[in-house]
Amino acid sequence: MRRKLTITVDEEVHEGLRRVVGPRHISRFLEALARPHVVL
Repeated sequence: MRRKLTITVDEEVHEGLRRVVGPRHISRFLEALARPHVVL
């Protein structure tokens, strides 16, 4: 089940995410980074 989460990041970080992973893939990228640290 998917849940929506709102986070706040610096504008520079947001632009970097858009540039590196693409505007439509930010959620997937952040989930992949977080998953190993929070899912046991």
